[in-house]
Amino acid sequence: MKRYYNSMIIMAILIALSALILIIKPTPTGFVVYTGGQEYKYDNLNKTWDFSDELSYNSSEIIINNSQASLKPIITIYNWTEEKHHNYNITYALYDPNNEITDLKTNDNNYLKPSDEKILNVFFENSLDNGNIINVFTKSSDPGNIYLCELNTLCSSPGYGSVSYDGGEGIYNITLSGLSSPTDSFSLVALEIKVNYVNSTNGNITRALYNPSDKMDKVSIKDNSNFEINNKIFDINFNNSIYNNDIVSFYLKSGQASEVYLCEVSTECSSPGYGKLAYNDEEGWYNITLSNLSSQKSSFSVNSDNKVKIDFIQAAKINITKYTSTNITYPTTSAIKTSSLDKIRNIKSIEFSKILNNQTMYFNYSFDEGLTWNSIPENVSTLTNSRIKLLITLNSDTLSAPALTGVSVIYDKVLPDTYHEINSSQLINISSFEPTIINNSNLLLNITTLEDITNANITIREFQNSSMEFKKPLRDLIDITVDNNTRDSLNSTSIKVYYTNEELSSGNLDESTLKFYYYNETSAEWQALSSTVNTANNFIEVSLSHLSIYGVFGDEIQSSPQQPSSGGGSSTRESQLSNDTKSKETTEVPDLIQEEIKSVTEIPVEQETPQKEDIQESLTGFSIFGIKISRIDLPSFIILVTGFILAISYSGYRLLKKRRAF
Repeated sequence: MKRYYNSMIIMAILIALSALILIIKPTPTGFVVYTGGQEYKYDNLNKTWDFSDELSYNSSEIIINNSQASLKPIITIYNWTEEKHHNYNITYALYDPNNEITDLKTNDNNYLKPSDEKILNVFFENSLDNGNIINVFTKSSDPGNIYLCELNTLCSSPGYGSVSYDGGEGIYNITLSGLSSPTDSFSLVALEIKVNYVNSTNGNITRALYNPSDKMDKVSIKDNSNFEINNKIFDINFNNSIYNNDIVSFYLKSGQASEVYLCEVSTECSSPGYGKLAYNDEEGWYNITLSNLSSQKSSFSVNSDNKVKIDFIQAAKINITKYTSTNITYPTTSAIKTSSLDKIRNIKSIEFSKILNNQTMYFNYSFDEGLTWNSIPENVSTLTNSRIKLLITLNSDTLSAPALTGVSVIYDKVLPDTYHEINSSQLINISSFEPTIINNSNLLLNITTLEDITNANITIREFQNSSMEFKKPLRDLIDITVDNNTRDSLNSTSIKVYYTNEELSSGNLDESTLKFYYYNETSAEWQALSSTVNTANNFIEVSLSHLSIYGVFGDEIQSSPQQPSSGGGSSTRESQLSNDTKSKETTEVPDLIQEEIKSVTEIPVEQETPQKEDIQESLTGFSIFGIKISRIDLPSFIILVTGFILAISYSGYRLLKKRRAF
């Protein structure tokens, strides 16, 4: 009996341990999950840099246009004018005609008999046009022809009209034709014909200037031959029409200080007329720049209020041609930096789309945010750093420029865990590729976002409120809040709460009546959400349209309901009404002063910005099955199990040794 004493002691210990395990009844609370950040691999990601905001460059040297980057052209515009002078000579210079209006304005015995080579200019009170008639009254004289010509000219052809004179006294009518524009003045050629009276169908005659002195020999050549003008009509004509900004040049010999100005032909006007010059009584060249002309003219009257001696007159037509030249050059070099690409497992290719235009580009990479740069090797798989930045240098001969049209990297990326069991604050990464699951005290919060959020903050609180009068709670109230950026980016959110049969029994709850409720702070009401109860696997879940205070409530099995002792709480959150609300029930506002905060978990979230194209997902990992034991913590339970295994091993060893001794 004594020989079996030790063995019996060991067996008693084993029986006690077995009984302890049966009494404490361990309950599984964890879930099969993929874990380990290095086990989440996304293959063949294609990172293409957005030219609008993911590149850094000198905007004075680089231009982004139509999704391509190129050296910015340096545009220099040159403007200049070229003046060409065409000199025109005068064709007549007629000075100081006699006014014979008294002989021609009335039908009386007075008459004028123009002789050879003498000009008679007649002027009417109104302009005449083609079809108008000029009436010429004559006395008896030798037969001949009467012509209407351009002012200050002697023509031998019809000109603007003609009539044949038979030598008798009478009225001879000339119908106007060939005028390019209406005019009030003509040269009347009626050689050796006694002209008694002239008028028209559109007005009477006002002036009749006859026999001006021809001064062509005085002013057509620059020499010492000159003549003096002194406040008398001096008509000149050039061999071409001139216009505003053209120049009439005078070489003046001497005289009194005076203004010399141009007027309508055969008229006297006041300064400045069509342009003037200031003569200072010194010999030399003086110019008048034409202005105020409504159309081109070839004939003018030169006026001066004092005596001035003129030696030479010439006109210069100035043709001004404006030229514009655009010169385009480019900077000799400038660089473009990409934003950093991180969380890289390995790089498969780096591609640069470009248009060289016979220029060059250099490509470099940096692992230290641009402190040092190295040339990109042909075998990019040797680039093993988890973070990379690219540098593209554009070079030009200044006459043409290359263009960068695309930058892309094909790589495998390591993404963070998407499942987290958190009992205290810690940093996690949230990817927009798939939901992030947070497990806290049998509560699974499943979040997906439209984009990655930098420095997000998620808070999960559980608390009680004994002042609340409402349905029977399954567990403590849940208050979930997020920062504004995370809230605005939420795509979908759901909560799954696991429970045990013991929790149902202790609360005397009817499992089929369990529902998620949220507290509407605006209406001060608990409102039921469309939730699903999985009685086979003991959980209830709900999809959320916003974050607030939530609770799981149900009806008690007894026919007489009792007042619940739990309550709600508040936090910074959205207060809008859920779209999934199926019903609402009124209760008192939760008394947050009495709340007992059971647990608070704050999760600052780092950013992940993977591209969504060309993704091949490969998930590997191992299963974790969490164990939580009633009335004993997990570490103590592990110690007990370890002791149990060691005791069995030792007992077997002792029995085997005793048996061999016999």
